[in-house]
This record gives sequence, structure tokens and C-alpha cells, in this order.
Amino acid sequence: MKLSISVLIGVIATIAGVSSLEFDLGYAGESLSDIPKEKRVDALLNHLDAWEMRRGLLSKNEMALKKRGGSGESSVQDSIGNVVVNVKIGSEKSEVPMLVDTGSPSTLVKDDFYNSNKSSTASDPLALFMVGYLSGQGAKGPVVADDFYFGDLTAKSFPIGILTKKYYGVVMNEKIGGLLAIMYPGLAENQWYNGQPQEVDLISNLKYQGAIDNRKWQMSIGKGGKLIIGDHDDSLAEGGFQEMTNSGMSQNHVGIKGKFNDGPQVIFFFDTGSHGIITTADNAKKIFNDVGAESKEVDSGNVIGLVDCKNPPTLKFSATEGDLEIEIPKEDITSKEAGDGKCILPISGSEKVGTNGSLRHMPNAFVVGEAYLRHVTFAADFDSPMKVWIGKQKSN
Repeated sequence: MKLSISVLIGVIATIAGVSSLEFDLGYAGESLSDIPKEKRVDALLNHLDAWEMRRGLLSKNEMALKKRGGSGESSVQDSIGNVVVNVKIGSEKSEVPMLVDTGSPSTLVKDDFYNSNKSSTASDPLALFMVGYLSGQGAKGPVVADDFYFGDLTAKSFPIGILTKKYYGVVMNEKIGGLLAIMYPGLAENQWYNGQPQEVDLISNLKYQGAIDNRKWQMSIGKGGKLIIGDHDDSLAEGGFQEMTNSGMSQNHVGIKGKFNDGPQVIFFFDTGSHGIITTADNAKKIFNDVGAESKEVDSGNVIGLVDCKNPPTLKFSATEGDLEIEIPKEDITSKEAGDGKCILPISGSEKVGTNGSLRHMPNAFVVGEAYLRHVTFAADFDSPMKVWIGKQKSN
């Protein structure tokens, strides 16, 4: 089997997503509710970096909580090759399977899974979003606010970007209705993010409305996987959690320092929106040489590694804080056959994350997706961004 371009794009589609809300300076200092409805979309088109944000898109709940906020959880499916949870949106509670993406800042929904015109709780268009990815894909469209249901939690007037059919390729699997973004909010240096109110992310939205009393969340994927919002559950980790420094903040990700196959210290950026493990093309070639894999260029300098399916190499990731060590099982290493007895390693090299991309200043770093993350459970807290809690997933 040949590695198609679509497969490669799927691997690197969410490494460095960017999103923007752009505002017309003619309305600077006003809230969206003060702008005439017929002029709102036109008002949201230019000069994000100069817009004076007097009020966020949503009203924060400034009232002291009368009771402790709850938490919610949802089972994570990866039977169709993605990290998916089911949510409900709007007055009709349209059920939408969504890809949970820790590498994207904006929650997007395809318009054939959710129609805001049929929801009595949906707002008029509030903004125009734009999103782009290193794969070259991108999308733009209206932002509406509607009620968003995750487990037992409800986020009122949660901002959602609407994907029309032209942009369905951002979420390639036709069975998946959108992206549920869980990237650190408001921390990116890029001006695309600077004006976004923190409530644009689901976890902050829930806290400000009093549905939860913190901004904790936790991911476990694979067998028995869960996405937990508003709490941590260390019982999902074999032997409990290990607390480590979050080394992924330079890319607004969860991440840790570690070593691959006892090599030099690098950074592992956790990205549930990526299937495999991605590094720069040069680093991948070195890795393939070290493990005895055949390096093959597939598209514009991107490289994959081919190995003997019957005798795959060891792929081991170890943290430099604590004693966490994850070896990728042989069955995962040999799960993608390329023909002639060769299998494709779950590690790929990409020029787009190297010379001109997210890892250009960290040439030995790795973006670790499902191939690694399905073997761990990891937790974060947006209110304590420099910490991460991680352990080997008990179910594995």
C-alpha cells in the first residue's frame, strides 16, 4: 500500500492551527451587542491587533459561586482512527461526534451536523473566523454562540465556528462533525490569538459560567479512554500521576522533556489531533538511520520510515523528569503495511514543521499524537499552565 498525500495531510493537519477574530476599527471600544445586527459581520473583518477589547464575546460570571462547580466526562472513541467525543449543540441538542484536538484553538462544527438556523438558542453571527494549518488547509466562516452540552455540563452561548462544505477537509473523516479545541487559551504570542477572549475555549467558558470551579482537564485515549473537564482522576494512571514541568508552552501545548531511544533531551508536544509522531525531516532521517529503517521521501521533502514487519525496531519514549517510560508496542509499529513485507513507522518527518514551521527553533522536538498518547493519561490545568500530570494509562 502506498502512503497517499491525504494520509500525510491527516498526520500533520493540526500541528499549528491558528484562528482569528478580526474587528473594524470604526467600532473600537464598543461591544458586539452595540453594533447593529446587519453590520456585525462587516464590522468583524479587519485590524485585530488594534481593536480595543472592552468586553469579551461572552459575559463572564462575576458572581461568587454559591456551591462547588461540578465536573463532566465523556467516553473517548478511537475506533475510527481519531480521538472522538460526542457532544450536543443547540435547542434541538443535535448530537455531534467531535475530534478532540489539543493542538487547535478554535472549536469548529460542520453545517450538516448542526444548523444554527434551526436552534432557538443560537445567536446571530457574532464574528468571522479564519483558521489555517501547516498542511496548507484552511477555512473561514461565521461564528455563532449556542448552548453546548458536554456530558452533564452545559456551556451557555458557547462560540462555535461553522464549517461549510467547502471546508469540510479540515476534518477529513465524514463521520466526524467537527473539532473540539483544547489548546491553552490566550497565551499564544502570534497576533492571530491576542484579541481572543479566553471564554472562546470550552473549559474557560464553563468556569466563568460557574459550571466548574477550576480549569482542569484530563485526556485518556485508547481502550477505556475519557476526556474529563473540571477534575483530575489519577486512578486512570498506573501507579498514579507524576507531576512534571509543562515544557510545551512555547507552542501553547501540553508537553514534557524527554528522550527518544535514549538519545539527547528533546521536547514532546502532545497533540491529540495528530495520528502519528512528527518531527523535522532531518531529525526523522537520522532516527530512521539509527533504527535501521529505510527512509523514503513522499511529498515535498516529507519523509517516512519503512521497516521489516516481522522484525520492527524498538521505539521508546522516556521522560527526563520522573521515571515514565513508554515503549510503542510492536503491533502499533507494524499496523500500517506498505507492501513487500514492509511496514510504515508511526514516526514521520515534515519540512513544514522544520525549516519554516513550528519546530524551526527546536529541530529535535517531536509532536506526539495518538501513537504515543493512547498509552498514557495526561492532565493539565489552565490556571497552572506550567504543570502537567502524566502517567502510564492503566487500561494498557
